[in-house]
Amino acid sequence: MKLLHISLLMICLLSSSAFAKFVAILETISYPDSPASQSEKLFITDELRSDALAVLGEHDYAIMSRENISEMLPPGKNIEDCEGECLVETGRNIAADYVVQGRVGRFADELTLTIELYETSTARFLGSITCKHELIQGLRLEMKAKTLDLFGKLLPKVTEKPDEKTSEDVDLNHTEYSYNENDVETDITYVDEHVVPRWVTWTAFTLGTIATAMGVLSNMEVKYARQEYDDMGAGYSVEAFNEQWRDVEYTKTARNIFYGVGIPLLVISTGLFIFD
Repeated sequence: MKLLHISLLMICLLSSSAFAKFVAILETISYPDSPASQSEKLFITDELRSDALAVLGEHDYAIMSRENISEMLPPGKNIEDCEGECLVETGRNIAADYVVQGRVGRFADELTLTIELYETSTARFLGSITCKHELIQGLRLEMKAKTLDLFGKLLPKVTEKPDEKTSEDVDLNHTEYSYNENDVETDITYVDEHVVPRWVTWTAFTLGTIATAMGVLSNMEVKYARQEYDDMGAGYSVEAFNEQWRDVEYTKTARNIFYGVGIPLLVISTGLFIFD
């Protein structure tokens, strides 16, 4: 019975984050010539994490907290020493889809802050921003103005669809024409080439897979509970027999529910992947 409770908890946790892409904001580092203190670097990291949440929070992205990152780091791993490909490797180790890190330095009489964004699955460099100011507070203000463009690279792309013009709007007797961009109105629309959105199909497929797997585990639990019931000897009371039988029936019901939900979801989602 305990196995079933754990299984239900796993379904809730996995389904809630199955399609969120994880963004890890690693701790801000600094070059030796930078006067930035540890507390100032922590402040920049926290503000960068807040900016990422403001831009990506409503678009199926999960911003990993400092605690999440620390718990998932391999033993002895030091984030502050990682740059470039090592930064991407760190992102993979903590199961992040994208990784971001800022570096504070100095150029001439100004402080500089460079923030880089990488995709961990391909090690692809997606972009960066650079801020310059005499004070840390100024770096923060300039960073806030530029992070929208940086994190905006992760948002869905849009296409411009110009209004269609009929033949009545065009004078075919003229070989020259003038163009005024103010006369053209465009509609910004998101591209969706599927009848059923892919995120719905993936949701159904993932939940179906999890439920079916839980059904398999429940079936094993049924066999185990039934074996215990069959092995009970004459020394057990009638109440003990009834309690064990209730456990058998409970696990059977759970198994049937898991199969009844999981198998149809798998069939439907697989059909959508093939025909949609």
